[in-house]
Amino acid sequence: MRGHRPRDKATGQRLLSELGMTSDQEIVDCCENPDEQSARQIKACLAAEHLGIRAAVPGLIRLLATDDIQLLEAASRALWMIGSHRSTLRLVSLIRDSKREDVRRCAVYAIGMLADRRAKQTLCHLLTDQSESEGIRTLAAEALLGLRPRRETIRALIDALRDPSPSVRYSALNTLGIVAKQDVARVIREHLSDQTAVPGLPVEEGTVGRAAQSALDNLERRRRSPSDTRASGHARERS
Repeated sequence: MRGHRPRDKATGQRLLSELGMTSDQEIVDCCENPDEQSARQIKACLAAEHLGIRAAVPGLIRLLATDDIQLLEAASRALWMIGSHRSTLRLVSLIRDSKREDVRRCAVYAIGMLADRRAKQTLCHLLTDQSESEGIRTLAAEALLGLRPRRETIRALIDALRDPSPSVRYSALNTLGIVAKQDVARVIREHLSDQTAVPGLPVEEGTVGRAAQSALDNLERRRRSPSDTRASGHARERS
């Protein structure tokens, strides 16, 4: 998953000052106030994110119902930066019920960053459902990176290697290289000759075959260093 940004307490304090606030409770109240301006709530979400204000979680979850995509992005990012799994079921319902592609993409991204195993079935379904958009399927493949590998997860990623979209195949290969075991090397090797370019990526690394080679390299690296828990693909998962 891309776009991770470290928590910065100094930034949080600066945002607090810009909002004319002096306490965490005022941030909580701002997030929970339905009459508050969205621009201020976005800034409050950022402050909660950087200051790690867990008391803001209920208000941040309620903000996931907003029609303002910028506010939705800010609230969901704050939730995964704070590390609240209380938002997982709300994010799953957004994926299931929302008619807006941008809202659903935001929810898939946030679920991936939260690395909550309760989202596994939802992510596997999104990845293999051809009625979903290419963007949603690609994000689902990336989101599975944070979960402890299970048979269902590996099966969905292998099935995704037959996806007509090179972006989906590319992302599925990258994730397999990090979460799978050596027994999938044969399946990955079958895609070494796939020189289909992935839109938006540099030519030298943006082919499906290049992702397959990178996945094989990662499998071999992990075989030699089995104690590398970060490479095992589940360092972010929380119970």
